[in-house]
Amino acid sequence: MRGEIPKFFSNLTSLVVLLLENNSLSGAVPYWMCNLPSLSVLDLSMNNFEGVIPPSIQMKSSLFSSIVNLARNKLEGPIPTQLENVNVIDLSLNNFVGSILAQIGEIPAIRSISLSKNKIHGPIPESFCKSTNVLQVLDLSNNNLSGPIPHSLGNCKSLIYLSLGKKSLLEVFRKNLNALQAFVTLT
Repeated sequence: MRGEIPKFFSNLTSLVVLLLENNSLSGAVPYWMCNLPSLSVLDLSMNNFEGVIPPSIQMKSSLFSSIVNLARNKLEGPIPTQLENVNVIDLSLNNFVGSILAQIGEIPAIRSISLSKNKIHGPIPESFCKSTNVLQVLDLSNNNLSGPIPHSLGNCKSLIYLSLGKKSLLEVFRKNLNALQAFVTLT
């Protein structure tokens, strides 16, 4: 498939899964695309989308994980902070800028966040691993993050994969791993 996403997709109000990955789709991600009333899985990865994505992404809660995969495009601007019913979000390999806002770590039921290989800067928010968090995957590698690694990551009992991508940050963190009992991979 080539070109932009056809407007008639906005009429598919019963659509639960939309997989358009690895095509030659281009243009902006339409705002209506992130708010279809029944959509639980949206995969637009490995295309040529560009521009800013909607600040609010609302998926329909369902029996399986709600997934938003916009990886490997040419998207830019800030990371959206209003994510409703999103369990997995992959925005890696784009051109997102700005800092990671605390709201992302406070999303209920988020299990996987991948923001690797963007142009994100600033500190890692303390909100990522509160005691009620169910986060299992956190990939912030290959960005321009700074500051200390938050001690709150030690509260994240469900975390199985953490990638921060800077050796100096990891060496400081390895000394505090005893709080993470379910930790499997650290890169």
